Amino acid sequence: HHLLVVEEGRLFGILSDRDLLGVLTPTLGTVAESARDRAVLNRRVHQIMTRKPISLRDDATVADAIDRSISEQ
Repeated sequence: HHLLVVEEGRLFGILSDRDLLGVLTPTLGTVAESARDRAVLNRRVHQIMTRKPISLRDDATVADAIDRSISEQ
């Protein structure tokens, strides 16, 4: 459900299904589809993705994730 966006070996952002659903319209792929609907498919990932993702080490616990998430707010 998520794609990591990496630039020069550094995590730059995340493209999630929610990010995509936020820009796609229900008419995409239907008879009612407009040029504007199709133009969304040509947007650059950096225009849609979530920036500044929070990351953890692979040995982090769920409690670590909660603490990190709270401290980032």
